[in-house]
Amino acid sequence: MLRRFPTLGIAFCALLLIVIGLIGCSTDQSRRSYVAPNSEIYTIIYTYQNGDCVGWTSSGGGTFHSGSDCNDATSSLPNGSAVLPGSGSFSGQDQYPVRKTASAGADTLLLAQAFTGVEAFNLVTGAKLATIPLQGNPLDLVPLPGQSTLYAVVYPANGASPSVAVIDAAQLTLTATIALPANTFPICGAISPDGSTLYVSNAGSSSLSANPDTSILVIDTASQTVKGTIPFPASGNENLFGYYLRLAVSPDGTLLYASGSGGYLEAIDTLTQKPVSFIGLSPGLFLEASSPAPHIVFAPDGTKAYVGVGGPTGPSVVVIDPYTSQQVAAVRIGSSTSYLADIAISSNGSILYTVDESTGITYPIDTATLAVGTPIPRQTLPTGSTAPIGFAGLAVRQ
Repeated sequence: MLRRFPTLGIAFCALLLIVIGLIGCSTDQSRRSYVAPNSEIYTIIYTYQNGDCVGWTSSGGGTFHSGSDCNDATSSLPNGSAVLPGSGSFSGQDQYPVRKTASAGADTLLLAQAFTGVEAFNLVTGAKLATIPLQGNPLDLVPLPGQSTLYAVVYPANGASPSVAVIDAAQLTLTATIALPANTFPICGAISPDGSTLYVSNAGSSSLSANPDTSILVIDTASQTVKGTIPFPASGNENLFGYYLRLAVSPDGTLLYASGSGGYLEAIDTLTQKPVSFIGLSPGLFLEASSPAPHIVFAPDGTKAYVGVGGPTGPSVVVIDPYTSQQVAAVRIGSSTSYLADIAISSNGSILYTVDESTGITYPIDTATLAVGTPIPRQTLPTGSTAPIGFAGLAVRQ
């Protein structure tokens, strides 16, 4: 059972990851999503052979349609439906897609199910694809950039040992287990851009002392072994910082951001594995305390980092300049009763997506202007199960 963090089973049981192109058909399908006037989300999947569109399926609003003439696809949508940004692109007019210009695989939703394992669903049909059972309590899911490998950070529970499960997300199978040191409590992970190093936050020992031995485990993914640890520095901030929680690696791999349970943010040089700064937030703001805690994401060019925070008037996303470790901007999200479940960013860095845990609504943010766009309602899967569009994974919105 969970000794040190009894709420983690609840806090992370809804952690989601949508992965594009990891599972299912390879390059013969493209997707476009629409929002109807009644805020229902509709998705059209186009199927191609030799570059020509040969069929389509449409789902949403509790309905399912299909056909062989791709010019008829949008006729299944309610009048007034509008295409969602970042949902795919085609040559010619949107309503007459006849040839593929960009390819993407089937959308798969991966769910870290508390005390159970990792479950996979087809996001278009809602069909359950597989359950990958794991011992312990899987908390965080970390994809390997550009590949189908997925790492699940497993918190020790019900007699299981701390570990990281290595999953083939194409075959939906467990391929290996990376054993972590005894008496560690892994929570979240982040991976270097080249996929060679996996960082895992260790909340601390089972000791209930005021200063648990929190650290960051450094794992070599090739040998699947722990090659080192980054201890919390003796800087006088231990009680304020708490234990390590969320992690993020800059696009060039030189900076590791680590959030603390006490509401602080630390920047670590990955070469020296030493902290270079503690990042302070504006008065009244604190790292978002929703569950699961939102990811920290970097802009693809590394010039900004985005962090979910809370405050007296509701949650915000603050923008950090990695070069100065200073907060340079902030944008309010949702309402005073909202909590940020997570943050994701489009692959070109133009749109930041935030999910409100209390409503499941996704709020898109234009990163150039920090203007909040039209809210995207909670997506309803055809099976009747519901989930926000996505909690984790940085390329999930396209």
